[in-house]
Amino acid sequence: MLIWLTAAAAAELLVQPFLQSVGPDRAWVVWEATNEGPGEVRYGGRVAPALVVWSDAESAVLEAELTGLSPATAVQYEVVHDGARSGPWTFRTATEPEAATSLRLVAVSDMQRSGRDPEKWGEVVHEGILAGIEAEYGRPAREALDGVLLPGDLVDDGTVHEEWTDAFFGLSHPLGAEVPLLPVLGNHEDDSPWFTRYFHLPENGTPGFLEHWWSQRMANVLVVGLDSNPPYTNVTQLDWLDAQLASACHEPGVDFVFAQLHHPAWSELWVPGNNLWAAAVDERLGDFATECSKGAVTFFGHTHGYARGQARDHQHLMVNVASAGGAIDYWGEQTQRNEEAFSVSDDSWGWVLIEVEAGEDPRLVIRRKSRGDNVAPLDNVETDRVELRASNQPPFAPLAVEPMLSGPSDCLPLTTHGYSDPDGDAHQATHWQIAADCDSFGAPLAERWRQSEDWYFDVNLQAGDDLADETFADLPEGPVCWRARFRDARLVWSAWSEPVSMVLGPRQRSEDRLGFGDAERGATDGWNTEGTVEVTGWAGCPSPPPGEGGRSFGLGGPCGEGEGAMSQAVDVPPVTPGRTAWLEGLVYDPDGTAAIALVALDAEGAEVSRAERAPAAEEGWAAWTLQHDLPDSAASVWVELRGAGAYVDGLHLRFGTPYALECSIPIPIPPPGDKGCGCQTGGGVGWGLLGIMGWRRRRR
Repeated sequence: MLIWLTAAAAAELLVQPFLQSVGPDRAWVVWEATNEGPGEVRYGGRVAPALVVWSDAESAVLEAELTGLSPATAVQYEVVHDGARSGPWTFRTATEPEAATSLRLVAVSDMQRSGRDPEKWGEVVHEGILAGIEAEYGRPAREALDGVLLPGDLVDDGTVHEEWTDAFFGLSHPLGAEVPLLPVLGNHEDDSPWFTRYFHLPENGTPGFLEHWWSQRMANVLVVGLDSNPPYTNVTQLDWLDAQLASACHEPGVDFVFAQLHHPAWSELWVPGNNLWAAAVDERLGDFATECSKGAVTFFGHTHGYARGQARDHQHLMVNVASAGGAIDYWGEQTQRNEEAFSVSDDSWGWVLIEVEAGEDPRLVIRRKSRGDNVAPLDNVETDRVELRASNQPPFAPLAVEPMLSGPSDCLPLTTHGYSDPDGDAHQATHWQIAADCDSFGAPLAERWRQSEDWYFDVNLQAGDDLADETFADLPEGPVCWRARFRDARLVWSAWSEPVSMVLGPRQRSEDRLGFGDAERGATDGWNTEGTVEVTGWAGCPSPPPGEGGRSFGLGGPCGEGEGAMSQAVDVPPVTPGRTAWLEGLVYDPDGTAAIALVALDAEGAEVSRAERAPAAEEGWAAWTLQHDLPDSAASVWVELRGAGAYVDGLHLRFGTPYALECSIPIPIPPPGDKGCGCQTGGGVGWGLLGIMGWRRRRR
């Protein structure tokens, strides 16, 4: 009788080993195999036995703790698991926080697989991070990096096992084998148990919520991981965050706090992704930065593109580090809005490099490395850079220029000069305030914050602004007081200028009498419509950027076609500075199809006069004004706009004086009847239609 002896097949590693919770004297190594082992990690002449985290008939997730390590030391290790081997791999232990002189991290988010670009995450890792770090520092990532922040959406569907083994871990290896991964949960993880099976994060969150939120001290930085997904967006987590920030405030060795969570408080590329709970986190980080004189950064994702903003009153940065694989939220594709706090938004793939220096002059530098998009690929091109420094000195306070003559209350130009900074930092922003008197700036009548950059729809809308002057409209008649302050490139404000008192004269125009002229309600309420009249952003059809705000009116589109017309009747107010109607707005009309009309009607509704205009075709938004001197019999005005593929936004109808006022400089107001000035608000915007891509429906 023949007896066949067969050896059991060796196990296979479904997930190659990756690093977790690396400290100065210990580290965890995690892997997944087709069985429970036996398995172990061999390192430095020692052996760490495998512990089974989870297993079923198909696979097992295992981990091993490496102990007895020395700080800031290279460690070589190998995983041996039931005949399978992986390695040798090398990583570097953490430096003791008190002894660390620097910290270097990468932050990247939303690498979930998209149908159009299923290998993009692998490209970002290998051609982006690994190749980019070696090119930047002349040494591999295992020697140059201390960790990788991952603010959520690691996979497309966290409940599907293969999404983890093939898409996330499979495409990113060997990054995690030699640099520790520090993730938080995104909505695509779907609160899946696979997340907690794979990751061994610091166990210092609230009991019962371990690995949903955690913190880790790295050099002079406290890194805080948060869960911005319901049902975890609760007071319990905020209370825990408050305790972490209070401790960091009084810890002498902590100069910066990094919070990573998936959802944004604010987003320009995809407004519906905004999250109120994330706004509560940002508010706490801002208060911490100011009260503790330390820097704070929120790293997030969810919206698929890079963005960088800064809180107005704090040294607090908000950085979207997406997208590393998820389909890009292209300009014109979603509901989008220009947010005051954000200086840069970019519809691209890429990753973010974070460099921190400790010691007597702590410093933080954040740089975006872009991979471009499907239209214009890039190879780790640096597209943004921002720096914070703990010892930064503020700029000198501005000099407020007193106007030669107080102007009308609906058109007040203000001017400052004298920007100077003792550190030589560039002028980053100016903040203007107008109050009823010089003791009431806590409740200003109006204020404006202008930053040196505003990259929106691929155009810097702040180009050419020297931040030295600003014009205000629609102020109350009578006495007012104003002041300004300067901010430098490292987000430090000067003292306020000496306040200037003045008295504003009567209005030269009525207040805006047109209803719903900005499309922000998302509907055509208040308008009579004919043909195809739509609001951009509601259905995802490609459209130009809004002229202002987040939405515009489309005449003949964007989802439909043909001609569209919108009209509205407006009563002439009984008391006005004059009988001239001023219809103002923004138009995007590359084919020259737009037509605008103002029709004066008498009390019986009969036409008594008319003014018409057809704005010139332009590849971009342009400001226009239609002026019409009304006869005495005019009781109302009929406003009509037509177009076939044109867009309008920022519509205003005012009644007032028959002369135009240039608001850019303070000039005398002429008496009625003389040819002089009125108030023309708004100027040419002049951007082109860039980055407009076809709409692609996808799961969020």
